[in-house]
Amino acid sequence: MMPVMAFALAIGGAFASQASPESTIVVDGFVNTHKPCDIKVRCQIEGLYECTGPGGIAYGMDDASGTSCTSPLFRL
Repeated sequence: MMPVMAFALAIGGAFASQASPESTIVVDGFVNTHKPCDIKVRCQIEGLYECTGPGGIAYGMDDASGTSCTSPLFRL
């Protein structure tokens, strides 16, 4: 009976330690190809790997004018 309880506890702990999808903040990222902030892709603000899209690395928009996209973003 003890090995079964230990196994159940281990499985429960594994699921409890995973990040929930609600904790991921999804933002718009932009690839600078033919002009600044050209191609829109979905990214997140935290992570391990840089966000990419067709044509290169995606960045966050720095201002509302859409003329500068240099803030680092990460893959979903």
